[in-house]
Amino acid sequence: MNLLMRFYIQPMDMVFLEIALMFTAWTVFITLLKGKVKRYTALFFAAAALIGILLATILRRQYLSNYDVNFIPFYTFVAAKVQPELYRTMVMNVFLFMPLGMSMPFALGEKAKRRAIITVLSALALAVLVELVQLALSRGMCDIDDVICNTLGAFLGSVSFIISSRISKFIDKHKTNRG
Repeated sequence: MNLLMRFYIQPMDMVFLEIALMFTAWTVFITLLKGKVKRYTALFFAAAALIGILLATILRRQYLSNYDVNFIPFYTFVAAKVQPELYRTMVMNVFLFMPLGMSMPFALGEKAKRRAIITVLSALALAVLVELVQLALSRGMCDIDDVICNTLGAFLGSVSFIISSRISKFIDKHKTNRG
């Protein structure tokens, strides 16, 4: 059983705990790094996140002969009331894009303005592309709600960038005041 499947079948409280721990650990870790080391580390993790997304959504999926499509926004949210397993699917779709959202703003470099916005818009484009490829290749289910959840995940991940940036500015300000 692969790592993603093991994560998927865990109790939801463990999933949320692991997501919170990953988010906190990344935010602290990346805040401690400086300059090119920070950027190259983030670039490595962003590439790993992209590979993970492609493996989970396209490359490891089997062809489906009875393919289903959902272009109605928030349909899955409504259907989850009757089919609670859909809540897990939505959480996993949010989680899938969080590592990309957490690492990409740092990988873009200091000169890129509005890095969190670029990250979220890039994740949105990637999520749409993934769903279109799933539609074209009949792999997985093409679902607009996946795009919504994936983009939310990238947004939540990019919050670590905002927090880390604020922490770094706070530390730098206090170092300047002491010196």
